[in-house]
Amino acid sequence: MSGARPDVDERFEWPDLLLEIDTVAQPSGGLRLRFHGVVRGGERRDFGEREIPNPAARLNRLGDTLDGWAAGSSGEQRSIEAHLEGIGVELYEDLLPPALREHYWSDLHGRTGATLLVLVEDEAAKVPWEIVKPARGEVVAPFWCERLSMSRWLGSQPIATALPGLPAACVLADPDLLDVSEPARAHLGVAPADVVTGWDGVQDLLAGGGFGILHWTGHGQPNPEHPSLSALPIGRETFRPVDILVPAKQRFLRSGPWVFLHACSTSRSTVGSVGLAGWPKDLVERGAGAMLGAAWDVRTGTAGRFADAVYRLALRGVPIAHAVREARGAARILGDPSWLAYQLYAHPTSCVRPDRSRGEFTSIPVRRLVERGFLPPGDEATHWRRPYLEAAAREPLQPHADVVPLGGSVEPGEDLEYSMVYVEPVVPRSATGREVLDIAEAAAEQEGVVLLGDSGAGKTVTLRRIARDLAARALRGDPHVPTPILVSLHEFDTGDDPLEYVRRRCRDGALRSRLEQELLAGRVCLLCDGLNEMARPGYRRKARAWREFVRQWPGNRFVFACRTSAYEGELRLAEIEIAPLDDERILRTLFLSVGASADDLWQALRRGGLLEMARMPLFLEWLVVSFQRSGSRLPANRSRLLKGIVDSLVTRERDKGSFEDAEFRLAAAALAELAHAVLLDSPNGALALDRALDIFRECHPGLEGSAVAEGWRFVLDAGLLTERDQQVRFRNLQLRDYFAACALLARHERGAVLDRYLAPPAAGPAQPGRTAPEGDWAEPVILASGLAESADSLLDRTRAVNPRLAGECLARNAPAVTPRTADAVRHTLLDRATDARVAVGERVAAGLTLGRIGDPRLRHEPAGHILPELCAVPAGRVWLGSDGDEHAFADERPQRRVEVPAFRIGRYPVTNAEYGAFTAAGGYDEPGYWTEHGWAWRGARDTGERSLNRRLRNLAYFRGQVHDMERWFDDAGLDTAERELWRRLVAMDDTAARAHLRGLGVERVRRRDAPAYARYPALTGANQPVVGVSWYEAAAYCAWLSAVSGHPYTLPTEVQWERAAKGDDRRVYPWGPAWVDGRCNTVREGVDRTAPVGVFPDGRGPFGCEDMAGNVAEWTSSRYAPYPLADHDGQEDFEPDGVPVNRGGGWDSTRRVARCALRADMNEAATEGVSLGFRLAAPAL
Repeated sequence: MSGARPDVDERFEWPDLLLEIDTVAQPSGGLRLRFHGVVRGGERRDFGEREIPNPAARLNRLGDTLDGWAAGSSGEQRSIEAHLEGIGVELYEDLLPPALREHYWSDLHGRTGATLLVLVEDEAAKVPWEIVKPARGEVVAPFWCERLSMSRWLGSQPIATALPGLPAACVLADPDLLDVSEPARAHLGVAPADVVTGWDGVQDLLAGGGFGILHWTGHGQPNPEHPSLSALPIGRETFRPVDILVPAKQRFLRSGPWVFLHACSTSRSTVGSVGLAGWPKDLVERGAGAMLGAAWDVRTGTAGRFADAVYRLALRGVPIAHAVREARGAARILGDPSWLAYQLYAHPTSCVRPDRSRGEFTSIPVRRLVERGFLPPGDEATHWRRPYLEAAAREPLQPHADVVPLGGSVEPGEDLEYSMVYVEPVVPRSATGREVLDIAEAAAEQEGVVLLGDSGAGKTVTLRRIARDLAARALRGDPHVPTPILVSLHEFDTGDDPLEYVRRRCRDGALRSRLEQELLAGRVCLLCDGLNEMARPGYRRKARAWREFVRQWPGNRFVFACRTSAYEGELRLAEIEIAPLDDERILRTLFLSVGASADDLWQALRRGGLLEMARMPLFLEWLVVSFQRSGSRLPANRSRLLKGIVDSLVTRERDKGSFEDAEFRLAAAALAELAHAVLLDSPNGALALDRALDIFRECHPGLEGSAVAEGWRFVLDAGLLTERDQQVRFRNLQLRDYFAACALLARHERGAVLDRYLAPPAAGPAQPGRTAPEGDWAEPVILASGLAESADSLLDRTRAVNPRLAGECLARNAPAVTPRTADAVRHTLLDRATDARVAVGERVAAGLTLGRIGDPRLRHEPAGHILPELCAVPAGRVWLGSDGDEHAFADERPQRRVEVPAFRIGRYPVTNAEYGAFTAAGGYDEPGYWTEHGWAWRGARDTGERSLNRRLRNLAYFRGQVHDMERWFDDAGLDTAERELWRRLVAMDDTAARAHLRGLGVERVRRRDAPAYARYPALTGANQPVVGVSWYEAAAYCAWLSAVSGHPYTLPTEVQWERAAKGDDRRVYPWGPAWVDGRCNTVREGVDRTAPVGVFPDGRGPFGCEDMAGNVAEWTSSRYAPYPLADHDGQEDFEPDGVPVNRGGGWDSTRRVARCALRADMNEAATEGVSLGFRLAAPAL
C-alpha cells in the first residue's frame, strides 16, 4: 500500500513518519507507552510498547535538571554537553521499543531533514522526545530534533497544511528583552510603534481581528498543578491559557495563526487527570495552526539568535519544521541546553504564506485521518461482528415500541454551529429546536447527543430501536454502519473509567477484546441509558468523565438518554427531545390494541382528561391494559393507573398460590419502605439484599423463617423487584416512585414533617426555562397527591415550601383538588412569578407552571375570547428616536419631539391563550377578519423561500455593516463556532449562502392556519406571548377581537408604542437611561425562549406596560420610513404597502436591540419569527 488514500484528505502531505504515542496508566503507578504510526503515508506499523516506572518523579527531575543548566546553576558548564548526550541516550534506550529503534536506523538515520510528526496527548506529551539520542554500539546519532524536521500535534485536532503570514503582531512583555524581540519584529515587518507593550494593548489585540503570526517575547510562569493557569506576565497583569477560553477573546485565533510564545516553559506539558493542558493544548484546540514555545528555561542570547534564524527561514518559504531545525543549529552554544528547549506543534511540512490571512486545515482530525485511511474498511459484519450483530438485531422490544415517535426536536450543543439574528435564529435555540422526523437520523448527524424525555416517553425503547436498526443495516452489508453498544449507566460510580465500564458491560467477548480498536476506527455507536440514574454523590464528576470520554474518541457516535427534568446541559452535547404521541399515533395504537373498542377508549381518554398521559407510550400501553382488564373503565390519573397495574401484577401472582390479601397489604407496606430507603439512602437505585430483607421483616413482624422467604419470593415473582449480585432494585422507576408515593402519603396521614420530601433541592434556583420540578422526591409527591382521596391538605403543605411542585400536583391531579386550594396554588405561583426578589430562573419556571394550571390573569369571556388588560397612556409628548445614544442606529436619528393624543395599550403582549381563542373560533377561515393582502397570503401555499430570503437580507445588511456584526457578536456573547458561521456566511455570495442556509434547515415551510411555532411546546405555554405570527395574522386578530367583544382594538402605531415605552423623557430603556441586568428577557438572561408575561416586573415602563424590552418584538401598524417623519405621510395606514416596523426586541436579542428607540425594519408583512409577536392598542376612554 503506498500513497495517501484519496478518500482521506488530499490536502494532507504525509511526513516520513507519523508516530502516535498512546499512554495507559498502570495500577502500579507506572506508565505504558504504545507506539504505532504510518510510514511515508503508506504502511501502517505497530512498533510495540514500553513501560516507565514512576514516570512523574523521573520526568520532573529531568525538567528541573534542564532548567538548572539553562540558569547556569549547575557548576561545570563544560560537562553540560556530555550530560545532555547521556540523557538523550537514556531516553532512547528506556522509552523506544526495539521495532521503533530499528526503524530509525534503517529508514531515518541517513536522511537529515526527514520529517517526523509525533501525535502526543495526555502523559506522553511531557516526555522531551526532541532530545531522544539514538545510539547503537559505538555509533551515537544526533538528537532527534537535530537530525529530523520534527514537530508535535494533538491527534484529536485537524492540522494546518498551510499557515497564514499576515497580519503579524508582536508583544514585548518585558522591555529588558528588547534584544530578543527585535529580530522577530524586524523580520515580521511590525513597526516599533506597533509593538504591544502593555496589558491594554494585549486586550485590544485579543478582541481585534485574526492575524497570521503572533510573536510574544517575555517571561513564562508555569503552573504544574493547574497548567491552564500558567502565565505570561506583562506589566502588573498576566496572560493565561484560560484567557483565550472567553468567547470575546477567541477572535484572534480564528485565522489559524502561528503563535510563538518566546518565553520559558510555555511549551511544557503537564500530567494530571485531564492529561495534557496549558498553552499547547489550549491554543491548538482553539484554532492555532502552529504553536512554538520552550519546554524549559532558555537563555537570552540563544533566544535572540533562534528567533532571528527561524523567521528568516520561515518567511522565505522553508517548511516550518525545517526552519526550526535549522534555527536550532544557528542558536547552538556549547554548554547551553536552550537550543534543545523549543517544541513545535504544527504539521512539519506546512509553510508560512505571507500573502495569506487564514490557514488551511485538513477536514478531519489527524487521528481520524490515519484510521480512516489505514484501518481495514468495508463490511465488518462478517467474522467476529456477525454473531454480535445477529443477537442485537433480535433484541426484543416492549409492546409499545412501534408507536414510540422517532420524531422530536433537536437543539445544538455548546460546540455546534448555530446562530441568531435580530428576528429569529438561523438554527433555533432551546425555544424551538429543529423539528426532526427521525431521531436516529438526527443522532447520526452529530457525534454526541442527549435524548431527553419524561418518564415513560420511550427513551429506552428508542435506544433499543436504534441499536436493533443499526445491527440490521450492518448485517445487510452497509459498510458505514457503526457497531451499536447499549449500556445502562445506573451502576457507573465515581471511580469508574468509562472505557472499562463499557468493556465490563459488553456481553460479547469478541467485542470486549476489540473495543478500543473499534473506537479508534470510529466504528462505535454507544447508546447510554439512564444518565439521570447515576448516583447523585459525585454526579457532576461522573458526567464530566463521560463528556471527556466523548471527546477522547472522535468519529464515533454517542447517544445518552436522560429525564428532561434532570438534565442541566452537563454533557454539552446536542439535545433531542422525544415528541409526545400525537392524536394519530394514539388512535393507531388503540385500533391495533382493542380493535372495534378503539373509539370507546378514545372518547374515554378525552372525557377523563387522560389524553396528556396517553401521549407517553409507556402509560398509553398501561391505559390500554387497564381498559381491557377493568371492563372499559379508566383510572382517574397516573397514580391510579400505577395502582391498578400493581394490583393486576399481584392478583395474577396471588391466584397462583396461597398468599392472602392481608399478607399482600403487609408486602405493599414493605415495598413502600423499600422505595423510601432507596430514594433517601441509595443514590444508585439499589439496596443491599440484607438491608432489603431486614426492612421486609420489620414490616412483617409476624412472619419468620420460610414465611419471610415465601413472601419475598412472591414480590419477586410478581415482577415488582429484581434481585441480582446481592442487590435489590425496583423493576422500573415508575414502580419505585409509586411505592415511594405510598410511603410519603402514609407519613402525611400520620402528620409527620415532610419538608425533606417537599422542599426543592438545595442545588439552587431553577435554571431559566426549566419547567418540571427537580429532585428525587418530586415525582413521588405528585403521585401521592393523585392517590389521596382529597389532595388539599398535601397541596397546602407542598405550596408552603415548593409552590412549583404544588402547581405540578394540581396540573396532574386537578379532580382531587377543591377550587379553594387550586386558586391558592395559582395565586401563590403568580406572586412568585412576578416578585422581582425571586431569581429569574425560578420566576420563569413558576410562570410556566402557572400557564399549565390556569393563569388567573387570563379569563375567558362567555363568547370564548379573553379581554386584554390595558394601561392608560395620557396625552403628552414623546422624544421619538435617539440623540446622543452611542448604541443608536442611523435610522433612529434625528430625534424629534412628537405630541401624542391619549390612548390605551396592552399591559402585556398578546398571549397564546388569547390568540388560541381566535384560532379555535375559526378566525383563520373567516375572510371578514382579514385585509385583502392578508387573505391572499392566507390562501397561498408557503414554499419556505420567504424565510430563506429573510436570512439573506440579514446577511446583506451585515456585509455592509461588518462593524455592527462584530459588535453584535460581543453583545450576544456568541461563541467561536457561531461567529465563524456568520463570518463564513457573510463572505459567501447569495448562491453559496442560500445553499448553506438550506443545509441548516432554514428553509422552513409553514401551514397558514395557526402560528408558525404552534407545535413547539417551549413556545406555546398559555401565558407566554404568541410568536410566529405575521403582520397579517396580528391584524386579523385585532379585527376578530373587535368584532366579538364590541370594543375597537388595533396594533399600536410606532409613535404610540414608543410613547408607552418612554413616557415624557428621553430614557433609553423602559425603566430608565441605562441597561440593568435582570430587567427583561434578552439573550443575556439565558432563558432561551419566551418567558411568561410579566415575570420581569423591574422592567416595567412608565405607564405600567410590561415586557416592552425583550421577550418578543412587537408589530406596529406603521410602515417603515426614514426619520424625520412628516405629520401626515401615510405611515400610519393600517395595512402598509411596504415594510411594517416592529419594536422592542425579543428573547434572542442583544441589549442594543431592546432599546426603546430601536426600529426593526428587516421584515415584510408576511414575516413570522420565533421572537416576533404583538400587543394591542385601543382608544382612550
